Amino acid sequence: MEREKNSHELYWNDLNKIKFLGLLSTNALILRTCFHPLALIKTRLQAGHKLDKSLFKLIKQIRFEEGIRRGFYRGYSVSLCALLFEPIFISTLEITRNFLNNNRPKYISISQWDTIIIPLSAGTAALIQQTFLGKHFFDLFY
Repeated sequence: MEREKNSHELYWNDLNKIKFLGLLSTNALILRTCFHPLALIKTRLQAGHKLDKSLFKLIKQIRFEEGIRRGFYRGYSVSLCALLFEPIFISTLEITRNFLNNNRPKYISISQWDTIIIPLSAGTAALIQQTFLGKHFFDLFY
């Protein structure tokens, strides 16, 4: 696929993949670390049996009864396991998108082809990632 001379689009072949995937993993680690306590609080609010429990009461309860590290980061190690497969998802997504872009049928316009390849690439990447994250994959090791 030919690009314009001054194209501002960045393609998979233009990237330093080791640097990109390293920064991607670092970014995902930072985001998971920051937002894991919020996800835990949301889950506990949704699963709570008492309707009179407020957000601030729940945060106080977790803080004083379980502590910051044990309370707010419960399940964090399991969440980090998913982080290992994030580069696989992005790599599969970009490789599939690049392959499909290079093999566009002549009778389909570029805009129509983009509409087709985006969900197809994302679906392929999600399928590959779920192959690694699925329950049956981890059963192989036990």
